[in-house]
Amino acid sequence: MLRRRSPTKPFHKNGGFTYVCPETGTKIIDIYWHRFLPAVLEHRAANKLEIPSGFDEQVEHNWCLENPTMCKERDPEAMPPILEQAKGLMVEAAKFVANGFSVADDPTYQKRIKICKPCRAWRGERILGFGRCSQCGCTRLKLWLPKSHCPLGKW
Repeated sequence: MLRRRSPTKPFHKNGGFTYVCPETGTKIIDIYWHRFLPAVLEHRAANKLEIPSGFDEQVEHNWCLENPTMCKERDPEAMPPILEQAKGLMVEAAKFVANGFSVADDPTYQKRIKICKPCRAWRGERILGFGRCSQCGCTRLKLWLPKSHCPLGKW
């Protein structure tokens, strides 16, 4: 089973996650991983720069190489601890209620599932074919929640 290194925390209070675009020299910094990675991808897209397959994983890997004490080995099949999953479920349920029980439109859902299916964290065969994310423990149902976001910052 392949093991990889991942940031141990969703935030980095000592300066933040940093990426310097080699083509433009632009430095992107954010203390939250779920905002950092989309900002990197948006910068590359806005500057019409290639975003190769697996680019997000490469950014994460490079960051872990530069910050080894902030990363840990991660089993790609492992799910988050049950209490962490329960907390995530309660947070998403509260947002769903606060948002008036509304769901995302079909184009938003289709965009999200298109992003999730090839992701290294997505386990499509889990939960009777509903799929499950090994990063946050969610199922495909989360993709219908308009105020939700991917824990890897992909949507």
